[in-house]
Amino acid sequence: MNETLNYKDLPVVQRAFDLVRVVNSFVQSLPQTPQGRTIGDQLFRSATSIGANIAEGRGRDMGKEYERYLRIARASANETDYWLRIARDCDLLKEQTYEHMLGLTDECLRMLSAMISRLRSTRDSSIREEAVEYIFEDSEL
Repeated sequence: MNETLNYKDLPVVQRAFDLVRVVNSFVQSLPQTPQGRTIGDQLFRSATSIGANIAEGRGRDMGKEYERYLRIARASANETDYWLRIARDCDLLKEQTYEHMLGLTDECLRMLSAMISRLRSTRDSSIREEAVEYIFEDSEL
């Protein structure tokens, strides 16, 4: 991954912005019932948290700290998936809109998982010690 990229240039952040735009339109159309307000608030918070955590992590170092924020973003994408399912099951979300938002959420999840795996494998390969044969004399053991 090119470290000079601004967080806004990352494809996963662009996809997360797309998701937030669709979620925002949906949330504004929800009825002002307790269920509508709760689902809308939680869905909007979880969807916006995906990109926000990537941006915050990108502003920190590119090692474990960045990976931690990517994991938080992935958890927010999973939470978004959950709230989308609740909205659909409560008949607040049309199937076509649900499928579209779910597709965007799944894309974010796949990209985040790939980024986390790539960071982990890069970090793990850079800290491995080369195999060295140690020789001990029997008299000192």
